[in-house]
Amino acid sequence: SDVPHDWLFQHVSAVCHHGGAGTVAAGLRAGKPNIVVPFFGDQFFWGSIVEKCGAGPTPLPGKRITAKKLAEALTAAHEPAVQVAAERISKAISDEDGCATALRMFHTHLPLSRMQSDLESTFVACYRIDEYDLQVSRPVAQVLIATGALYESRFSSHPTREWTYMYDHRMH
Repeated sequence: SDVPHDWLFQHVSAVCHHGGAGTVAAGLRAGKPNIVVPFFGDQFFWGSIVEKCGAGPTPLPGKRITAKKLAEALTAAHEPAVQVAAERISKAISDEDGCATALRMFHTHLPLSRMQSDLESTFVACYRIDEYDLQVSRPVAQVLIATGALYESRFSSHPTREWTYMYDHRMH
């Protein structure tokens, strides 16, 4: 059967794991240094976040781990500064009202100027008409096409937000 992280992590001095988001969160919530041994996917990302927060050593990619490197990581995880950082993050997590913060951040970071249609305010802009420097909603585009004012080929996709991601090549 499974052992709940929240129970287990209260009984250890550090946590060594694969770096899944849930395990990282449980380790930090418990105030324990995290030693991340990532194998794939977002585990490399979470390992780098733990390191940047000071709550654990540099991640040890599973393909390159050795007993010596693991011993060094365990030693690093027990350094006072790392323990203090993990405890600080635990306190911040317990003090935070996650729902209220998430809602506030969601509204704060809405790209409203990119979302608004230039010709009406009822619907979100999802198309761009470059020759007129306009961003318009789907209903506006439908009317312009249906009435023959513009051809469909004049419209391009207008993403509300451009997404970028971090990729740490040294981890693979």
